[in-house]
Amino acid sequence: MKQPFISVVILAYNQFEKTTLPCLKSLSPWFEDHSFEFIVFDNASPDGSGPLAQSWCASFPNLKFVQSKKNLGYSGGMNAAAELAQ
Repeated sequence: MKQPFISVVILAYNQFEKTTLPCLKSLSPWFEDHSFEFIVFDNASPDGSGPLAQSWCASFPNLKFVQSKKNLGYSGGMNAAAELAQ
């Protein structure tokens, strides 16, 4: 498989239905394009958004879901997710 050349990081925190889901749906036309990799990083959402995002992402093999055990803040979450990028 060809290595992606664009890594898209989606930092998620709370309100999956209002924030993360619309974002993912807007990006979905590119999910099958292996030039992209998508990393969804849930920043320890306390409202149950993490499992919802994980379940939704499981339908798409090109999406990588990561659940943080603690909230790392915006920059910490983005940096942790970026470290996973190819």
